[in-house]
Amino acid sequence: MTWLMIGGEPRAVKGECEASSRMRRKFPPSGFSRTAQRPGPAAGLRSCLSIGSACAVSTNGPMNLRRVMILASGLVVLATVVALVRASKEVRPTVNGLPISKWLRSAHDREVGEVAQAGTNAIPFLARSTRARDVIPYEWSIRAWSALPSSLRLKVRPPVAARDVRARALEALGGFGPDAEPALATVIEAATSDADLMVRSRARQAAVAINANHPQVLALLERDLLSSDPVVRGSALGALLIAGICPRPLTNFIVLDMQDKNQLFYNELLALGALGPEIASFIPRILPFLTNDSTRGNALAALEHAGPGGAAAVPALIDCLREPQSGLRCKAAEVLMAMGSSANEAVPALEAAMRDEALATRVIAAAARARITGDPAPSAPVILAALQAKDDGSTWVLPHGAFGLHNFGFNARQTALWFAGELGPAARESLPVLVKLMETGPDWHRVLAARSVWKVEGSPDRSLPVLKDCLASKEEGVRLLACYILGEIGPPAAPVIPDMEKAERTTLATRRAALAAIKRIQQESGGKPASQPVGK
Repeated sequence: MTWLMIGGEPRAVKGECEASSRMRRKFPPSGFSRTAQRPGPAAGLRSCLSIGSACAVSTNGPMNLRRVMILASGLVVLATVVALVRASKEVRPTVNGLPISKWLRSAHDREVGEVAQAGTNAIPFLARSTRARDVIPYEWSIRAWSALPSSLRLKVRPPVAARDVRARALEALGGFGPDAEPALATVIEAATSDADLMVRSRARQAAVAINANHPQVLALLERDLLSSDPVVRGSALGALLIAGICPRPLTNFIVLDMQDKNQLFYNELLALGALGPEIASFIPRILPFLTNDSTRGNALAALEHAGPGGAAAVPALIDCLREPQSGLRCKAAEVLMAMGSSANEAVPALEAAMRDEALATRVIAAAARARITGDPAPSAPVILAALQAKDDGSTWVLPHGAFGLHNFGFNARQTALWFAGELGPAARESLPVLVKLMETGPDWHRVLAARSVWKVEGSPDRSLPVLKDCLASKEEGVRLLACYILGEIGPPAAPVIPDMEKAERTTLATRRAALAAIKRIQQESGGKPASQPVGK
């Protein structure tokens, strides 16, 4: 009972006065409405402010404490509503019809390249996924799944470890190359601090692919190349050779020690090979490996792009033409061909190799002799015979990473299809075979024959429609080669640019090849648009 003094006479009032109570029932507090079915965020805000002003009077007592708790709950609800509204407006890229977050948990490693379907819009989501964590420890999840009845396990997808999601996201970011520069800081963070070794390795590869010359990336690789842990060193070297990039400042930290009998230095030699023509100054360091039986193959791989500056290695390469392994003989002939006239000393050995027992070796030796001497006539019959011969099982392994393909080989006929074009018009007698394979053969034969037909005829008119078709091939390697050849053709291939832009969204490797070809065509044509599309 409360006593109020009114007009000098005390009157009793029970708790809250009835008039005040009726007033509140008649006029509810601001922000609350009996008629509103779904109050929006603004209404929620007014509610919270109303509660807040009520609580501001005093925080003492159980009633005011309750109001503080209601205020906190209202703010949480408001924040949730705002977050949901923002998320609903955010464009979420999809891959194979799945949101990218779900796709990362369902894709196999070999399918990571398909993220190209989402385009560069996927990059922020991929960066976010590099911090994915297991809500429940993966070991517990997989045990629980394994305990399910076999009939139920067929219907329930097994759990995916967060480390696999992070690794796939990083691989995809690396596949976008320089376009993923906004995510580079996140990638470097994963390379230095992620708890999983595989994830750190993928992060190094991604950092190199995005920007190998960035100061933080160079510092990261320098630290790893100097590590006493061979796994860490190998991972850093692997990142360089996979990207086909070796920044010159890092060459001082690549150790080649012939005294170490337990190492073949495969990664070290291939990383140096990524220097391209600049590797010429490192040939004195590589020659001991070229004359050693156990390391010869790795040294040949390092010299694939040496070019004319590699003349100091010619005597050792001549010795390699007598190797018992046909693959090494092929590679030696290929390296000599890239050196051009500076390898003139090797012509007699190449002429002997044109009679080699392995068909692929004969083809490459013939092409090398033509390039070095400038006289393709003696080589043309060798190439034509190889095009018409049965496959003998010999192969030519492409230069490491050529056209985006790693450790990829052509059989003898495919090798002849590629190198026939190197002879130019001198291979005109081979045109009937080349045209037939280009028009009726499988995709691999069509794309290779299209290149040689263009080079032999001196005009891409017959080849462009075939290369356009090859851009839509189901075989990724065919698409990569088609993009490379179109880039070689240059401005006359400009009408096929729309088809290359369409192919960009198949896989990340195809995207890189298509972008490189388009850039080359546009640079050589001064950025002029295509004049007319290429028909069938």
